[in-house]
Amino acid sequence: MQALSAVTSRLKILGRMNVAEKRKPQDGRIKTKSPNGNEIELRLSTLPTAFGEKLVMRIFDPDVLLKPFEELGLINQDLERWQKIIKNNYGIVIITGPTGSGKTTTLYSTLKSLATEEVNVCTIEDPIEMVKDSFNQMQVQENIDLNFADGVKALLRQDPDIIMIGEIRDLATAEMAIQPTIISEEAWEAVTRPWKVKMPKNAADAKGCLECRETGFKGREGIYEVMPFTESLQKFADNKSDLPALRRQAYKDGMLSLRLCGAQRVAAGLTTTNEILRVTPENILD
Repeated sequence: MQALSAVTSRLKILGRMNVAEKRKPQDGRIKTKSPNGNEIELRLSTLPTAFGEKLVMRIFDPDVLLKPFEELGLINQDLERWQKIIKNNYGIVIITGPTGSGKTTTLYSTLKSLATEEVNVCTIEDPIEMVKDSFNQMQVQENIDLNFADGVKALLRQDPDIIMIGEIRDLATAEMAIQPTIISEEAWEAVTRPWKVKMPKNAADAKGCLECRETGFKGREGIYEVMPFTESLQKFADNKSDLPALRRQAYKDGMLSLRLCGAQRVAAGLTTTNEILRVTPENILD
């Protein structure tokens, strides 16, 4: 137990965290290098528990944040819709998903494709995942009362073409995010409910090898629901709207469910039926 405490304290020092504070959760980071000389970060997260302080380290490779859209898993109609959405001159795009699902990678890859000398791309992040000279990046600093909402307010005075907000944690940030894009009183709710579909026949099974540690899988493949806010969806712009009806209309307008998107990956031989059924919740369209 003494060795554990000593190691934890040392890591907290390297991560510029408060060593004496063990009652509150803390976040930190340590920069190091891989054997081939590439820079790698270790993300630190502490949590006070009944049996002492718990520390988790996550290996973070900045190079994985910039990938072609095809490598992210955006293909066919979804890729066409996504490229059309991000090339709009106005509007708001919301990316949602669980931890580790690829939100940041999708955001950085998208911003990188849009950032030019003529386009002023500004971000407010906590933390800044990767420093890019083509972005104007701001770090949230709660200790000096610089939060997401305040950061967005400041960025709006910087003549931005694109603003990326790392997280929308509260109402104030949500209001600041929507304010620059609103033309009339419109609102919508992100739809992430897949419908039940038939998986392709003769789908491949995952066969393990030493390269993938006998799991049958290596790396990640993204699956997406891309929902353009079409005219037919505007009538649902009310938080009291019938969400099943909204979902039906979104599918009618061409949005693919997560499970159907996953079925395409199965058909392409990129994953298996069992894996798609495992990671996509079942939800039959009403």
